[in-house]
Amino acid sequence: MAIGKSAPVSGPDQRTKHRSPSYPSISLKDAIERARRIYQAEHRGGCYRDTAIKHMGYNSAHGQSLTALASLKKYGLYEEKDGRLVPTDRAIDIFVRLEEDPRYIAAVRAAALQPVIYNQLLRSYQKRGTIPSDSQFAAELEADLKFNPRAISDFIADFKATLEYAGLLQGNRITSTIEEPENSQEDEDDTPEENLGGRRERMNPPATPAGAVCLTTLLPGGRRMATLYVPEETTDDDFAYLEDWIRLQRRVHAKPGSRSGSGANGHLEKRAIWRSPDGEREVIVVGEQTGPDGRRYVSVKGSAEDVPACDVSYVTES
Repeated sequence: MAIGKSAPVSGPDQRTKHRSPSYPSISLKDAIERARRIYQAEHRGGCYRDTAIKHMGYNSAHGQSLTALASLKKYGLYEEKDGRLVPTDRAIDIFVRLEEDPRYIAAVRAAALQPVIYNQLLRSYQKRGTIPSDSQFAAELEADLKFNPRAISDFIADFKATLEYAGLLQGNRITSTIEEPENSQEDEDDTPEENLGGRRERMNPPATPAGAVCLTTLLPGGRRMATLYVPEETTDDDFAYLEDWIRLQRRVHAKPGSRSGSGANGHLEKRAIWRSPDGEREVIVVGEQTGPDGRRYVSVKGSAEDVPACDVSYVTES
């Protein structure tokens, strides 16, 4: 089952566009450096998007600056509140604490694992203790995750640099697993994964049953985790069945208000600018939803695929 979603570019001469899954466009180290520039200028109060882009060293909002800014959100360093970009508690722990402080270390590791695809890839390889060689890794990304071949080398470089920066990888050897030991003594005051309202909470799933694989993802906000256990021999048909089953569970269990901005027909009808890899273009957004990877997506009129919400800006109607 593919991680992330993409949308083809429509037009009179529409062709299939090969777009990779969603992931940060820069390494965690670069993201922290750029986020720190914003924080040093604006502190906790944050600022509007265009101001943040200038603090990062860009002259204006364009493809490169917008994808870099989106990466800060993908690592959980900045978030939007009332139209402003403000630093998260995780980012402040990184900016102000000493590097030897356990809370700094925990914040950096949480940021490295915030991108869903980074988290899932590390989980998938940690049992064997190493990630594949670059050539094998590239083959798996292209064949299994439908990566654009032209994007693979940069992705692998940023993925490895991010995990090494967080102390999770040395060369190709995984030096730290995601789950903590069952009897870990690192309790309330040591290395939390999250601090929810002043109390420490573990975000590790229960022990994986024998013969099963544990699939986990952080839900929006990074403070809730969804866990699914599947047999080791799960087939593509099995995952297709699970997709249908999850859609059914959504209809039964989704809380009211999980979709936003719907009108009388249950859909949005809003003009927006999509910052696609091929440049900005105007689209009509007809729906918003949370994808299976825990991210927010929008449905675009005339497209069979969804677009990451962070890549879309709504047009203000005069």
